[in-house]
Amino acid sequence: MAKKKEEVSTYLSASYILERETLVIPVSPALDINLGGGIPEGSVVVISGPEKLGKTSLALKIMANAQKLGRIGVYIDIEHRLKSMNLTGIKGLDLSEDKFKLVRSSEGSLLCAEQSLEIAEAALSDFPGCVLIIDSLSSLYSKAQVDNELGKGFSVQARKVETDFFKRIPASLSINHNIVIAMAHIRQNMGKHGGTYESMAAYTQYAQDVKLKVGRPGFNSGIDFEWNSGTKRIGHRVQWTVANSALSAPGGKCIGYLRYGIGIDDIAEMLELASELNVIQKSGSWMNFPSGEKAQGFDKAYNYLAEHPEEYVSIEKSVRELLS
Repeated sequence: MAKKKEEVSTYLSASYILERETLVIPVSPALDINLGGGIPEGSVVVISGPEKLGKTSLALKIMANAQKLGRIGVYIDIEHRLKSMNLTGIKGLDLSEDKFKLVRSSEGSLLCAEQSLEIAEAALSDFPGCVLIIDSLSSLYSKAQVDNELGKGFSVQARKVETDFFKRIPASLSINHNIVIAMAHIRQNMGKHGGTYESMAAYTQYAQDVKLKVGRPGFNSGIDFEWNSGTKRIGHRVQWTVANSALSAPGGKCIGYLRYGIGIDDIAEMLELASELNVIQKSGSWMNFPSGEKAQGFDKAYNYLAEHPEEYVSIEKSVRELLS
């Protein structure tokens, strides 16, 4: 007698999507506006751009914001360039064992691309709701490449492993409410046409829900790259381009502030936004706050907001109401 086939619920109603609650993780004041609110759970996020501008800081900022909402962070450190200053220099990042998980090669256990991404795939099930960072796609090195002599083999093998990973995880991301953040470097194209390209698989471009590009402010923008307080350099400014968003139209651009020892700086971004929207009224070098307090110059205004979180919350509420 033929075994009766188990009944499987194949068809779902539209309400499964329409009525499903989706948590949106905020990023920073300026980026949230251009992203339509932030990054929704279940998303694949790609952050690309040149080195040393803020890709890692932004990824860890998103992780820290998710931790505040009860989520766990998983960091796949393929490059082995994550330093203590990267971790301790992000305001609000919870590094306790139950909130932060690190995956990297260790003594006696050298991880190739296949092993790293197998662990990453398992983490999406082991830690529902986690924010998982892959640093970086550009440094994935397949087992076949490891077994070859130096200078032999093809990077396409690693790109195939990457493609398989992003083909396998969509259902897991959706069901377990995870966010995957993958970083990619900009590389010089050595072909006859020159130019640059993003070092990642073509399929990853298709799989991404959110794409953020980082660069220096344009030469004609009138915005300095270096961020100084008096004669001391305290950080730098970057230009973020929202090439793709899961919640709004693509193409938005904004200036972000990366402050050393803090990471992506919400206070600096909020000062700029509130001044542009006249929530904070400017008169020459003076800034007049809604509470009636005044501060002369950006540095003193920044310090005032940092010391008065209740004022920051009030200003943030006004800015979001105006932009909604």
